[in-house]
Amino acid sequence: MLFNSFQFILLFLPITLFIFHTTARINQRVAFILLTLASLLFYSFDNAYYAALLALSIAVNFILGEAIRSRKDDAKTIHNILFIVALLMNLLLLGYFKYTNFFTYNINELLKTHISTSKIDLPPGISFYTFVQIAYIVDAYKGKIKNGSFAGYSLFVSFFPHLIAGPIIHINDMMPQFYNYKISSKTQTYIAAGISIFTIGLAKKVLVADLLAEKANQAYALIGAGHTLSTLDAWIGSLSYTLQIYYDFSGYSDMAIGLAYMFGIKFPINFNSPYKATSIIDFWRRWHITLSQFLRDYIYIPLGGNKAGATGRYRNLMLTMLLGGLWHGAGWNFVLWGGIHGSLLVCAHMFRAHTNSHQLRLPRWTPLITLPLTFFCVHMAWIPFRAEDLYTSYSMATSLFTNHGDTAEFTYVTLRTVLMVLLATVLLPNTQQLFPSDINSDHKDYPIKSALLTWSSSKPHAFAFGLLLTACLFSLTSPSTFIYFRF
Repeated sequence: MLFNSFQFILLFLPITLFIFHTTARINQRVAFILLTLASLLFYSFDNAYYAALLALSIAVNFILGEAIRSRKDDAKTIHNILFIVALLMNLLLLGYFKYTNFFTYNINELLKTHISTSKIDLPPGISFYTFVQIAYIVDAYKGKIKNGSFAGYSLFVSFFPHLIAGPIIHINDMMPQFYNYKISSKTQTYIAAGISIFTIGLAKKVLVADLLAEKANQAYALIGAGHTLSTLDAWIGSLSYTLQIYYDFSGYSDMAIGLAYMFGIKFPINFNSPYKATSIIDFWRRWHITLSQFLRDYIYIPLGGNKAGATGRYRNLMLTMLLGGLWHGAGWNFVLWGGIHGSLLVCAHMFRAHTNSHQLRLPRWTPLITLPLTFFCVHMAWIPFRAEDLYTSYSMATSLFTNHGDTAEFTYVTLRTVLMVLLATVLLPNTQQLFPSDINSDHKDYPIKSALLTWSSSKPHAFAFGLLLTACLFSLTSPSTFIYFRF
């Protein structure tokens, strides 16, 4: 079931909200169980097999996690074996569904073998709920999980706002909020704020990302079919995807946070204006923040982090980004994308180390250069990320700088639209900046102080968001999936 569908917005969400808040007044444990069942229903909407697989994964991980957590120091060997078994189980499950055909194809190409392959459908969100459970297993191994119940753990993993595409959260961050849940005067405010944040995310997806997707898909389809794009076509098509993925994932992140608010839960900010970044290091502190933290904590640091000297640090950075690229998709184009970002991060850290060692102070106007330069690098890296294969990536990249034709498939009106969206992306406040600190703990003050731009549960704002939600609903002719759903 998609967040941007009539079934979800008009049926599933209001019914689930009503049942949860009504039941929570009477019996909190029953409310948890009903919300878990609703989340499994949400996940099984297209295929009940996926929900059965998720339920099995939850049960096995909880049993192993409890076994790991309960072991004492005198059973260290068993403790370590259980930990390794739990990690391998999760990685093998993810590897089977996501990488079997990729590795089989490459083995056949490399060794000239003829190992047969069959189509393996990737369960939605398996990468995310696997990472969430790996984090739980590691926390249990380190003794960070003090107590738990199967009902609580099941809700933690399956809670539908984060199930499909994050954010990647820890059980100690989410479950205490559920356990401390109480109906209060703030409940209505949180529900209203949640609906507003959800509406902003829905508008980003439906009114911006899906519009840009038409142009991006057209451009990449033409190249995939062997056509050569003009320079204007290439820039419009590639920029359309760069902005499409921004608003697609930013919209999903807002919708997930808004949905969680409706149930009294605060998710961590997962998206913080990454196209305002002034370095590639800054970009990865803003784009898919919880994934960046996961890669840092569970890959980069275990590899040695920055403790192995400069050379070891750069090697670990590159390996982490290559694995991060492969996590996004089983294809060499994703590995290339990860390699590009790994190389950019290495260069950025080398430059930072050089300036620090020589105590160099950069001029105040440096962001005027570094911001567009960072955006250009990120934009170029999105090309292999979007392309179906390496040849399409090469063709699109070369078309940007080689004028192959005089006639553009796209109009200058389309170019103006793309540039206006880009300008708005850089200049306007992001969603969390619109909400006061008592609603959003990650609120950052924005230079523009305006009651009009600061959300409140007032009638004028309710009317404005009602109009925006109505416009989104009228645009839901054929709901499209979110880009990160396929990862």
